[in-house]
Amino acid sequence: MTSQVSTRRRFLKGLSCLALAGCAAFSDTVADEKQHTRSVRLPRIIMANEKPLVFNVVLKKDGGYQGKRDQIFGLAQRYFAEHVGVNVRFDFYDSVGAIPESAQEARKVIELFADEVRAKHPMGVEMKHEIDRSRKERADLLAKIDDSETKKELIEFEQENRALESDVVDKTMGYQDLRARINLCGFCKIGGRDAYVVSGSLAHQVGGLALSDEDLVKQRAKDVCHEIGHSFGLLDTHKDEKIREYVRPGMPNLMSYQGNNVGDGFGFTLVPSQIDLIRKKVGEEVK
Repeated sequence: MTSQVSTRRRFLKGLSCLALAGCAAFSDTVADEKQHTRSVRLPRIIMANEKPLVFNVVLKKDGGYQGKRDQIFGLAQRYFAEHVGVNVRFDFYDSVGAIPESAQEARKVIELFADEVRAKHPMGVEMKHEIDRSRKERADLLAKIDDSETKKELIEFEQENRALESDVVDKTMGYQDLRARINLCGFCKIGGRDAYVVSGSLAHQVGGLALSDEDLVKQRAKDVCHEIGHSFGLLDTHKDEKIREYVRPGMPNLMSYQGNNVGDGFGFTLVPSQIDLIRKKVGEEVK
C-alpha cells in the first residue's frame, strides 16, 4: 500500500511539473475584483507576443527623464514582461521628426514641459475639433440665407457665439494649464497611440527632491506605465467603478492616482481584467 501511495504521489508530482512547465507563479498576489476582500495567486501564462511591441520615446534633453532614462524605461519594460506577460521595447529619439518614416506609425511616449500641455492635451484638441465642426455647419447654413436683415442678425449672433466659445475654451484649458503646473504627471487619450509624460509641475519637482534615486526611478516608471495603460484602453480607477484604487492594502493599482508604494517591488500592480485587456490589445497588434 505504501509503495502504491508513493508511486501515485510521484505521478501526480510529475503531472504538476508538466502543467507548470510553460508558466511561472506571480510574485505578487492580486485582489479578487468583485469582493476585494481575499487574495488569489494567479499563474503567469506565456508571453502574449514574441515580437516586441515598439514604443518610440522622445524625451527632453533637460527634462525629468533623460538623466535616468535607462533605469526608468528598463523598469517599465520589466513590469510589462514580468507582471503582464507582454514584450515591449522602447526606442529613443531626440525629436518626433527624428523618428524614421518606417516607424512613424508605432506607439509613442513623448515628454512635455508643463507649458506645452495645452497644445497636446486631448481635451483641448477635441474641443477645438468640435468647435471648428460646429462653426463650419453654421457658416454653411448662413450662406443659404438670402434675406439681408435675417442674415445680418445671424452674423451678429454668430460673433457673440464665437466669443462665448472662445471664453469656454480659455477657461477650460486655463484649468488644465494650472493643473499641469501643479500636479499633472502625464496624459493619454483612452486607446490613443501617443502617451505623454509631463515634467516641470510642482509635484514633479518636489518628487525629484524628496525621493531617493531608486524611489524616483520607480515613481517615474509608474507614470510611464500608467499612461501606456491608457493607450491600451485602461481607465483611471476613479472612473471605473469595477476597479478599486488599491489592489491590496498598501499596494496601489497602476491606474490609480495614489502614490507609488516605493518600498514594495515595483510599487504598483494591476488586477486580472486589466492584464487581460492589455494582453488582448497587444496580441491583436503584434502578430
